[in-house]
Amino acid sequence: TWKARLLDPRRALGQRRLHVSALAERLANASRRSLKSRAEALTALGKRLQRARPQARLAQMRAQLELLQARLAKVTALPRLARERQRLAGLQAQLPVAMRTHLRHRRLELNALYSSLKALGPDDVLGRGYAIAFGPGQKIVRHADDVAVGDSLELKFARDSGLTATVTGKKR
Repeated sequence: TWKARLLDPRRALGQRRLHVSALAERLANASRRSLKSRAEALTALGKRLQRARPQARLAQMRAQLELLQARLAKVTALPRLARERQRLAGLQAQLPVAMRTHLRHRRLELNALYSSLKALGPDDVLGRGYAIAFGPGQKIVRHADDVAVGDSLELKFARDSGLTATVTGKKR
């Protein structure tokens, strides 16, 4: 139904919050793994430095470490999480207006569908000058083959109580 297609805004907001939390957790885990990997690499390099030109190599490695730390600071979860929270706040502010607009459009669609369906209903069809013929067993007559010559028919009109008729012949 049309109601099932509409999402509960609180549910959509909750899903967005869960998604942002999951992203933050994934980013933190990836950062920890990356940091651990870099630390292991640094340990291995430190051992090599002690064997050959330790002072020059140490200065080079410190510079590299500072670059890596600066890069790591840029990709931590906190700045991204702050941006996502700000974006979520903007979406929350837009949600009531979007919901009203969506509901108004759905209401217009529903009213149009109701009008179309009502126009095809039996009472409106009868009101346009048609009649419904009931044959033997009070079944609606849809084809001439549904009745035989001599059968009694009940005819229903829009305003009258109806008529009784007898089939006197069939046209082909």
